[in-house]
Amino acid sequence: MARRPARAGAQAVTHAAGGNVMMSSPRNDSGGAGGLSTGRDYLRFAQMLANGGVLDGQRVLSRTTVRLMTSDHLGSRILPAPTPGGAIIGAASYTFGLGFAVRPSDGLAPVPGSAGDFYWGGYAGTFFWVDPKEQLAAVFMVQSAGALRLYHRNLYRQLVYQAIVD
Repeated sequence: MARRPARAGAQAVTHAAGGNVMMSSPRNDSGGAGGLSTGRDYLRFAQMLANGGVLDGQRVLSRTTVRLMTSDHLGSRILPAPTPGGAIIGAASYTFGLGFAVRPSDGLAPVPGSAGDFYWGGYAGTFFWVDPKEQLAAVFMVQSAGALRLYHRNLYRQLVYQAIVD
C-alpha cells in the first residue's frame, strides 16, 4: 500500500492500490462493511461529528446534515431488542438517525451516556460513539467475535465515562 500526504487543505490522506488486496475494489458493494482506516483517522471522523461537521476549522458536513444523521427518525416505530441489556439497535433507549444509533432521551439505558449521544460499530467489534453533552468522541479498535463484541464495547464505554472528572 502506498501512502501519499494529504493535499494542501485536504482532510484525508490518499492511498494507492499498489496490489494490496485491502485497497482493491470490493467484489460486492456494501456501504456498511469493509471500512479501512487507522484509529487516528477514525477518531478524527468522530471528532468532526462531535464538532457538528467541522474539523480543524474547516466545514466538512453541513450542520443540517449532521443534525439529520444524529436525530431520531423512527420514534416509537422500532421494537425493543429481543436480547436484554445489549446496546444494539432496538435497545429500549436507542433509535435510529440517518446513519447512527441515537439516544433520544435520558433515562433507562443499557450503557452510560446522555440524550443526544450516537454510535455505530463494525461487525468484528470496532466501535465509535459521540456524546455531545460531554464533548466526547471515542473510538474502540478491536477485533472480537460474537457476544464478546458487545461485552467489550460496553466495558470500554463504562470505563470512559468512569474516567470523566467534572
